Amino acid sequence: MIAASGDSGVGGVGTSPNCTRFIPTFPSSSPYVTVVGGTDFPHDDAPPDGTPSFTSYDEIGWTSSGGGFSDRYATPSWQADAVKKYIGKKGWLPPAELWNASGRGYPDVSAQARKYVVVANGFGISGISGTSAAAPVFAGLVSLLVSQRLRAGKPPLGFLNPLLYSHPEVFMDIEKGFNPGCGGLGFQATTGAVGWDPLTGLGTPNFQAMSKVVGQLP
Repeated sequence: MIAASGDSGVGGVGTSPNCTRFIPTFPSSSPYVTVVGGTDFPHDDAPPDGTPSFTSYDEIGWTSSGGGFSDRYATPSWQADAVKKYIGKKGWLPPAELWNASGRGYPDVSAQARKYVVVANGFGISGISGTSAAAPVFAGLVSLLVSQRLRAGKPPLGFLNPLLYSHPEVFMDIEKGFNPGCGGLGFQATTGAVGWDPLTGLGTPNFQAMSKVVGQLP
């Protein structure tokens, strides 16, 4: 199952900026789903000369992307090393009383979450944003990977998360951004070799790299 991480940062839907604790959302805080957060590009428009206004290296975490740690479910074994690395970089952590450091961290991965064009009944609706747009993008890539395996006479992938966390190299690490709430910045995207963070997860998918990995599985 694939779910969106939510669009209210760390504060949860409808919470006050004066909230005294981050509110993890459901089902995105469940360890039984693959959770997709959102990314964004800070430059929206191409310059007059027509050159690209951004590259994939300009991608940042979307400010409204949900992310954090569950108050109900403990950190799963397949995620433990990634969470430990993130928490070990104490310089960017929110106050400890706001979140549960031993909980399941989310999201697991991310995809672009802003300015989609949706066609409904033949009419284009522009400016659609949200992790509910990012989640089906990632789900579409997973569908292609499953089709690749079925064509090769192999079984489908099953529960994705242990596989994803064992191959962080198939994701582009997002190193900038934060998801504010409760009067603070929330969680920040990581820099360097840490990788996973509770804003963009492992990062955005590199489909060619993912295809190669799942093609080598039995």
